[in-house]
Amino acid sequence: LTPDTIIYAFLPPFHSFGLTATTLIPLLSGIRNVFYPNPNASRALAAGCRRWGVTLLPGTPSFVRNIFMAGEKEMFASLDMVVTGAEKAPDSLYRLAEEKCGAVYCEGYGITECAPVVCVNTPARDRSGVGYPLKGVTIAVVSEDLSRELPEGERGLILIRGTIVFGGYLTGSPDPFVTFKGERWYNSGDLGFMKDGRLHISGRLKRFVKVGGEMISLPAIEDALKEKFPDTKKGPVIAVVEVESDGKNEIVLASAADIELSAANDIIFAAGFPAIARIRRVVLFDKIPQLG
Repeated sequence: LTPDTIIYAFLPPFHSFGLTATTLIPLLSGIRNVFYPNPNASRALAAGCRRWGVTLLPGTPSFVRNIFMAGEKEMFASLDMVVTGAEKAPDSLYRLAEEKCGAVYCEGYGITECAPVVCVNTPARDRSGVGYPLKGVTIAVVSEDLSRELPEGERGLILIRGTIVFGGYLTGSPDPFVTFKGERWYNSGDLGFMKDGRLHISGRLKRFVKVGGEMISLPAIEDALKEKFPDTKKGPVIAVVEVESDGKNEIVLASAADIELSAANDIIFAAGFPAIARIRRVVLFDKIPQLG
């Protein structure tokens, strides 16, 4: 960050990323920023990058992708850095950012209860997962029953300790802390693994389905299918969900695209998924339902 930095502030301030990255940092540091009230106005936001000479674009991958899709390359000529968090950034977004502006792309991992940044990739190092933990932050990747810490490269539940972690919820909320090795840890609810000191996120525990004793990532299957059926300006055209049938978990594809069951399975098997990750049926939709 320099005196010439101009931050684009379009994330809502009730979101911890928007509050810290695009509200408090500019106020406390004196760095200039541009406020825009609607993160869904992708075309206007793209035009604003050029109009105000924005150099730093922080946002969620979904919002940033939509901005890049809505604008021409010359609109992003002033951008030096893109920073995303709050959801996993697909490789396709890195390629899109390179194509549109060539700016440095830093992906982070954070949780509201952790103030909110836990890890981040930095410009000085090659991209790997979501980067190194911040100073003073300790991460443990453990088995789901909390019986043991897992070796590097093995996927498990992510626990977090450090001064960034909050003290707890107000009354009436579940306790998010667990005891591991005699110490109190925040249970992130995310699955991931460590490699060379950097954290790699596999996804939310609740977005994994256990089939044949193996944990299968639904977002990973979606990513494989999106290589063939990418999101459009109107949103996603496929979604992979877990459905219980006769007491067993099934993987079901919800699709607004014309895709046959066999073709969908051919795609995921070609991507290296095991046979137990087979999609059992396709349900057609006119449009995939989305949150606001």
